[in-house]
Amino acid sequence: MRIIPASVDLVDLQQCLGSVGRVDMADLVERADPVDTAGEAAGALTLRRVDFTQLTPLEEDAAVVAGCMQKGGVGKTETIKGLGDKLTRPAKPEVPPLRVLLVDMDPNGTLSDGVGIDDDPEADGIASVMLDDKGERSALDIVYAVTDNLHIIPTRDDMFSLDDEMAGKRGKERRLWQAIQPLLRFYHVILIDCESSLGPGTDNALYATARSRRGGVIVVVQFEGPCMRNFEILLDQIEALERQLEVSVRIIGWFGNLAGTTKVNKQYRSQFEALPLDKLGEMPVRTKIKEAWDADKLLSEFMPASYDANFIYGEFANKVRERIA
Repeated sequence: MRIIPASVDLVDLQQCLGSVGRVDMADLVERADPVDTAGEAAGALTLRRVDFTQLTPLEEDAAVVAGCMQKGGVGKTETIKGLGDKLTRPAKPEVPPLRVLLVDMDPNGTLSDGVGIDDDPEADGIASVMLDDKGERSALDIVYAVTDNLHIIPTRDDMFSLDDEMAGKRGKERRLWQAIQPLLRFYHVILIDCESSLGPGTDNALYATARSRRGGVIVVVQFEGPCMRNFEILLDQIEALERQLEVSVRIIGWFGNLAGTTKVNKQYRSQFEALPLDKLGEMPVRTKIKEAWDADKLLSEFMPASYDANFIYGEFANKVRERIA
């Protein structure tokens, strides 16, 4: 039985989805060099490869959390970036910061771009580790530090061929979980930014959350367009994976983006709020988010006093911390 949350199973959620209905739009008028001086001059983050001999292992393995939605343009990647940042920067001094690893599973590399990682056609990414049948590659070698407590495995060109290369592989849905095994003891949370489509990458992320004792899925939605239908498609994919691999995927909750006050926004918001899922927060349209993204900076660093960074993402992070504790 899927935990959505603990008291809600898949049948309940599907019945609720069937009763919600849809809005009828017709009726609603390590870089190659240790220090990247060029990026630094442009205001980008300077990233270094993580030396795990200098990191103290933690007492518990990481909670693996995946950000999912089978539709592009909903702000999923920025949401995962903002969540990771705020998990490492709690607002209250008595709350300890978490050590967080971001994993970019999107071939487009938007999350990697958003923290200042340049494309390197020769570098290995997580796909190369997942496809390595000989044990010659390790995820420990492809992690970069964004800040002291926020690290990232960037996507590389090898991610574009993942779907084709996975065909015929034994245990293909388990490859990501196997690849991140050496990393689990070094992080409190591993956040996976999934691609916005059905495929082996998303299946691998979902399976990894299911195998993680405190893991789960965060559904990122937008209060416009066919997001409810895309959410149903995601649930179908989760259900198929659960049956095939005999696992249970937990949905932690949903986070809404581009939260406005139009009739369309209100109707889509009401649809998601009617579901038996935890609402983790919502982000209005904010130009500062785009400006921080264009500058390859974390929002909390780009504008430390911003309401968005210090409150909305902060409250979002607090709710996630509670649910994966």
